[in-house]
Amino acid sequence: KYPETHKEFENEQADNDMAFLIETIKAVRNIRMEVNAPMSSKIDIMIQLDDAKDKHILDENADYVENFLHPKKLEVAEKIEAPKLAKTAVIPGAQIFVPLTELVNVDDELAKMEKEEKRLEDEVARCEKKLANKGFVDHAPEAVVNKEKEKKADYESQLSGVRERIQDLKESK
Repeated sequence: KYPETHKEFENEQADNDMAFLIETIKAVRNIRMEVNAPMSSKIDIMIQLDDAKDKHILDENADYVENFLHPKKLEVAEKIEAPKLAKTAVIPGAQIFVPLTELVNVDDELAKMEKEEKRLEDEVARCEKKLANKGFVDHAPEAVVNKEKEKKADYESQLSGVRERIQDLKESK
């Protein structure tokens, strides 16, 4: 027999508050992973709330915020001026900004992104060459041709993201 829930212990508001806290933590940790910032490093975090009433969730769970996000500076408000160079995450009820100026050396990151751009351009060109080869398209199984088209679309999507990041980095200099 499985345990049963007790209706008298259900609290929809507490469930919603905890879901907001979990989404906030996940979003910041995902940003850290995207920019290769160690989870242990202190970072500035800015959270723009859709409703100022939600600030109490972060205040009441300050221990979780401190332990999981490691904020150097935490700004929580209904209106926040988003920094020019920042990673952004949108979650239900809030927008989260993590300024990148202290997290990344702009010149190093730019060099890394330009190298990645070149690699992706080469991959796209390789896929285009393969797909332009009549012998490959006519004789390869349809699944293999489709796989190559998917790869090309993937590389193009990644390339677009890398170019966006390069533009952001150049504008921040």
